[in-house]
Amino acid sequence: QISDPHLFADSTKKFLGVNTAESFVEVVKLVANTEKADLVILTGDLAQDCSRAAYEYALNVCQIFSCPVYWLAGNHDAPLLMQEVFMHSKIANDKYIKRANWQFILLNSHYPTHVEGSLAVSELDFLEACVEKDKQKYAWVFLHHHPLPLQSEWLDRSQLVNSEALWQSVTKYPQIKGLACGHVHQEYATEYQGIALVTAPATSIQFLPRSEKFGLDDQAPGYRWFEFNEDGSWQSGVQRLENFKVLPDHQAAGY
Repeated sequence: QISDPHLFADSTKKFLGVNTAESFVEVVKLVANTEKADLVILTGDLAQDCSRAAYEYALNVCQIFSCPVYWLAGNHDAPLLMQEVFMHSKIANDKYIKRANWQFILLNSHYPTHVEGSLAVSELDFLEACVEKDKQKYAWVFLHHHPLPLQSEWLDRSQLVNSEALWQSVTKYPQIKGLACGHVHQEYATEYQGIALVTAPATSIQFLPRSEKFGLDDQAPGYRWFEFNEDGSWQSGVQRLENFKVLPDHQAAGY
């Protein structure tokens, strides 16, 4: 899982002190050189400026992967433009992926003109239809916005607004083992009603965990890896860049 690059049309531009094009390249290279990945999922906010050039840059960088790459839109993204740029390319538009004894379901939480997320009824219907279609397979759900508060007051105001509806759907199916999201720019792991929820660090700036007000962390950019086993068990962890200088703008009051 690679998340929240916040790329610009101008690859020299910095985002609160971090050159996001450079950090994205370094994280992608780390994944490609470290993991024997079967698939890569980009969980949103690929662009900060919704520009075609930013998405084309992401597409070019992802050519390094030998495995398929999939995407979700974040609150900063332009989903229709992403679909157009990624059509018939290295980054696939599919939202339902099957591998061995697992199925991976990508839900669109992009809520136009809002920072917070929302899942349309059609997305929840899609989730349930996928699981019903392959009941013998274990399932994992990916989305951009977090569906539970993470003890960061300012950040939790922009979580998924209809989280309860999502959990009502998810908890119907014991084969759904967990959810992963981006958006929060930090590593986090918890459990709700027996279902795991994990988040990923950003490839760009990192938010200060458990902070009442907006704050940036000095941890390096990174990604989250997963291993899904045939018996329904799974493992996951976070890997960060080493020897990568991070000088975030700690005077920033938001973005």
